[in-house]
Amino acid sequence: MFGLVDHLWSGTLFLVGGAPLMDLLLGVTITTVIFGGWGIMLGIARAYPELSRRMGYRMGILKASEKR
Repeated sequence: MFGLVDHLWSGTLFLVGGAPLMDLLLGVTITTVIFGGWGIMLGIARAYPELSRRMGYRMGILKASEKR
């Protein structure tokens, strides 16, 4: 999302450089890293649900009244 907004803002959304394959490869690489990181976070959250809950309270995402 950040990249889309950034390129739209700077007017280079539909700009393709001299090496279009490299432009596409960059997009695929960024997407793969994002989904990989997301998958790792989900895996940790499923393996250690109590850790996720504690971090939610610590970061203020969950309120103290929601504690079990």
